[in-house]
Order: sequence, then structure tokens, then C-alpha cells
Amino acid sequence: MKKKLYLIALTSVLLLAAGCGKNEETTERESAQDAVGEMTEEEPTEFEPVDQEMADQETAESETSEPASNEADTSAYDNILSEICSVLESGQDMTETENEYISTGIEEVTLWRETPEERLQSISYCYYDINGDGNDELIIVETDDSDRILDIYSISGGEYVHVAEGWSRNRFFLLDDNTIFNSGSSGAMYTNNELFELSADASELVSVGLYFTYPKDEEMYEAGFYYNGDGVYDVAVSTEITEAEFSAFYDECTSRVVTLDTETLREY
Repeated sequence: MKKKLYLIALTSVLLLAAGCGKNEETTERESAQDAVGEMTEEEPTEFEPVDQEMADQETAESETSEPASNEADTSAYDNILSEICSVLESGQDMTETENEYISTGIEEVTLWRETPEERLQSISYCYYDINGDGNDELIIVETDDSDRILDIYSISGGEYVHVAEGWSRNRFFLLDDNTIFNSGSSGAMYTNNELFELSADASELVSVGLYFTYPKDEEMYEAGFYYNGDGVYDVAVSTEITEAEFSAFYDECTSRVVTLDTETLREY
């Protein structure tokens, strides 16, 4: 009898526990459903309509826009060019001109030109960043021989610097590595071929190799060939080389001369 009562009591406890668990599960499910309902009842976020035409235009502009120009300001050389043009237009005798910008080379080229127009047409110029510092130098050439440089001007420390002056027997050329080749002569016994770089501050040409000839005797019957890495024209501190080495240097440099893209002073 006691065993039977025990079983009845145990069964009642189990049924009561099961009922409580089911009620808790139902309550949790109802709470979750209520939360979902509250979320779905909120008004949806409103977005402004996209102006497709404007978006396409902005995309096109971003794709076609050019980068900002980094061209150097060359207006600083206007005074030099204006002075040269003024003299050439005046028709004055070039041998009597004392203008500081009328160099020996310009005088040679324009001396026998009959009219101001011919004089202006015979001289050309361009801007070129020789030493890669972002600032252009002014290069002046003969129009009919634009490889041969008559003058190079730079701006260093806020002032004009006449870093190179060439003429018929003292010729300057720009090479493809931005070095400057100079070839000059004052006779069969005295010839020099020299390579220069424009200094970082654009104030001067710095020699990086000089090949030259010099008499080997007082009678000047024979010329010697020499090399100096510091640009010193002195046999005592130079290395004697062969004529073939001397000629090879000249040929190698002249094979790398840059043809400059210039405009005539008549167009200035």
C-alpha cells in the first residue's frame, strides 16, 4: 500500500514538472514572437533616389581629368629673350653691340643677315631641365644647326647665370644623358673634347672628363693626346692616351647628341 502511494506521488511530481517546463517554453516563444513583431512594425529607412545622370557625369570626369601640370615657370627668362630680340630688330651693327646677352655665337650667326626678320629667324631657343631639379634652363641655338648650342642660361640663387657660351670653334652639345659635350680648338696642336654636368645648384658646368692634345716638343712637330678626369688642362697631371682613344671619345659623344625642339625668335 505504501509502495502504491509512493508511485502516485512520484507520478504527480513528474507531471507537474513537465507542465512547468512547457509553460516556460511557451512563454519564451511568445516573447520572441512579440520582439519580431515590434521590429517588423517599425517604419523602413527611407533613401533618397540616386541621380544616375549626375553619378555617370562625376565618374566620367574622374576618369578623364588630367593631373595637375608641373611645368616649370620659364617667364624668368623673358628679359633675356626680349633683350636679344630688341637688338636683332634694331638693325645695329653686331660688331658694335655691347648688350650682355648678345654672345659671340649670336653675333657670328646674325652678323651677315641683311634684315631684322632674317636675324630673328636665324636664332632659336628652347627650355630644358638639364640637371633634373625641376627648373628649366634657357638654351639658345642656331636655327639651321639646332644641335649646336650657342648659349645656356640658368637661374641660381635668384640670378641669371651664363653657364655656357659657344661659337664656331668652341661648340657645345646636349647629350642623351643630359651631360654637355664641348669640343673646341685653337689649332692642330690644341684641341679639347670635354664632358660636363650642370651642377645641382645650376651655377656652373662641372667637368667629368677632359681629352686634349698638346705639343710634345717645342718645335710642335708632334701632338700628344691626354686625359684628365678633373678637367685640368695640364700635361703634368694628366694621363697620356692614344690617338685612337682620343678619337673614340669624340665619336661616342657626337653619336649621342640630342636634337632640340626649338622655336625661332621670330615666333617669340
